[in-house]
Amino acid sequence: WTSISTAPEITATASGAIAAKDPIVINSSGQAVKVAESISLQAPATSGTSDRIQTSYGTHYAPGLIYVASINRFFTVYPRWTDNYAMARMGTPTGGNAISWGAEIAVSNAVGYHPAVTFDENVGVPVFAWHTQNNTHSYVRACAINTSTNAMTHGSLTKVINYQYVFNNHLVYNASAQKVFYGYTSGSDNKVKFRSMSISGSTVTLGGYYEPTNDSSDVVGMVYDPDNNCVVAFVKFNAGSYNGRIMSINLTASGTSVTGGSWQTVEQHNLHNFFTASYDEEQNRIVVAYAQTTTNGSLYGKIGQGNSSSYSWGSKTTIGSGLDVSSQRGFSCYDANAKRVVIGWTNGSNSAKAVSVGGTGYSYTLGTIGEILTHNNRFSQQNNNNIATYYPTGGGIMFGYSDTSTSSQPSTRLMTTANVTSNVNANNFVGFAKNSIGSGGSVTVNVSGATTDWTASSLTPGSYYYVKGDGTLDTSGVAGAGIALSSTKLLIKG
Repeated sequence: WTSISTAPEITATASGAIAAKDPIVINSSGQAVKVAESISLQAPATSGTSDRIQTSYGTHYAPGLIYVASINRFFTVYPRWTDNYAMARMGTPTGGNAISWGAEIAVSNAVGYHPAVTFDENVGVPVFAWHTQNNTHSYVRACAINTSTNAMTHGSLTKVINYQYVFNNHLVYNASAQKVFYGYTSGSDNKVKFRSMSISGSTVTLGGYYEPTNDSSDVVGMVYDPDNNCVVAFVKFNAGSYNGRIMSINLTASGTSVTGGSWQTVEQHNLHNFFTASYDEEQNRIVVAYAQTTTNGSLYGKIGQGNSSSYSWGSKTTIGSGLDVSSQRGFSCYDANAKRVVIGWTNGSNSAKAVSVGGTGYSYTLGTIGEILTHNNRFSQQNNNNIATYYPTGGGIMFGYSDTSTSSQPSTRLMTTANVTSNVNANNFVGFAKNSIGSGGSVTVNVSGATTDWTASSLTPGSYYYVKGDGTLDTSGVAGAGIALSSTKLLIKG
């Protein structure tokens, strides 16, 4: 690229504080304002008619569901009511609750109980895990995909271990290690084990297992922490010095070898069936929710903060009481639109509710509880989070459930928890601030024809970038920003 000797620029009075490199709009008073979003939180809500993944038969519990933004596709897996085979589909969102699903495929070769799904972003394939009848075996399988037809084809079947217990298939993609992590309990010795996978094409090779305890224990959750480049696993102990406790342990990988940090206490005792955990990307922390046998009908929460080695956990907060959480599980998911984790649960036989969690540090600040289903429903019958996934185009969370009001058909519905607006549009964006200034001061703005440094994210030279509503740059967005000259330099060109 070529330097411009006299860069075009303007000066204006700042309305609000402005930092150098901030994208700038001109307001109706002729003042310069940095591009920003305004988030109006609301009680979680749904509308319209649920999407039916399958109408020919039902499923025993909620389908596993993930959204992959890089290819704009949903993946789902669920046990077929008639024979309990693990069935999967790939779909394209078409607006609101609606998803256009491709052909159904049986990912299991026999009974496939409690299936889970994740997506290997490095290889570009979905990965499924399940166990067979009478808990005798467990398997994993990757599938090749065709985005033109939304069809999947079988990769090789990989056997994990004999005698795996129920409720313990947990798959998480570790973006830093570029590996899928798998957590489970071995029925042969009642101990938790963790492994990572190497995938070539659609062939899975499992690394050796990491066994962090000799005590009887169950995996109840796994969460990827992108800021500390680790997976945080949650384990319920059934014996030993931690008997009755929920403990967390941080997992990292070198190749296909998994290692762990130190055990940390999340909750002292009496975990009921309900446990869920999600990473809060806005506050860089983990939000958990759980029920206890000693206080049936109450739901509690805690916040965890940590580093790559371990997490520490704050005090217990009551999310709600008088709830029907004794026999059903729920879900949690980070909503990037609301910048909060949202927790959902079945509330009796004909209702489901949800609430968002805010706050900073270890504080657990609850939003308003909202009703998200008003008919008979069932969420997951296993302890994992992958029945809910953030869907950015829809501005909320798409969750899966078994609709027991319609013969338990596997279904999905979009839930929103915030209304987000921005002060930028296609016409009022003018450029990037050259200097930092407080409100009322004079700011110099580099405008069309000038260049600006950009270090908030890496740019691809030659690509055209847009300003998004939150003030970040992307290859799509609200207002044209310019062409990248290097990974850190942008030629402003509206």
